[in-house]
Amino acid sequence: MKANTHPKLYKTTIRCSCGNTFET
Repeated sequence: MKANTHPKLYKTTIRCSCGNTFET
């Protein structure tokens, strides 16, 4: 996962390489 590319995006939503979306 490239969290460093979109830090603001991954703070709320984390998309796995599988294509699954995890909302934190």
